[in-house]
Amino acid sequence: MVTINNATLAQNVYETVYDALKAEEGSYGASSSVTLTAAYIDDEEALPQVVISSPEVDESDYTFDRTADNSLKEIQVIVDVYTKKSKDLDIIFDKVRHTISTTKFTGLMLYEVNTGTSYPTVRDIKLKNKTINFSYKRR
Repeated sequence: MVTINNATLAQNVYETVYDALKAEEGSYGASSSVTLTAAYIDDEEALPQVVISSPEVDESDYTFDRTADNSLKEIQVIVDVYTKKSKDLDIIFDKVRHTISTTKFTGLMLYEVNTGTSYPTVRDIKLKNKTINFSYKRR
């Protein structure tokens, strides 16, 4: 894992989340190997996929006595799981959620985990998709 600092916050958070999920790659328990990527790959052979979106960083309003280094930062990390099989979706989803929720990232505090489900169709392939939004705070 990389050291998370304010100068390259989004990049550091992405690399840290990627490294945590990559370390668990062989233990997802799905019926086929999982592709870990930064963007959805439009190829049926690449399924199942875990897509880590670039983190979004929001900073709180500054006050007169604070500098950018002391402001509160909220970081959103969105991870999508795409599969063709419902069983694989639940297995991979649970593993991703557990891995990220229980991994301590130095300098970040996990304060919220939200999830959602959809069933998109891409090139006549009925996919199953679950999205996990991990919300962190950093001072």
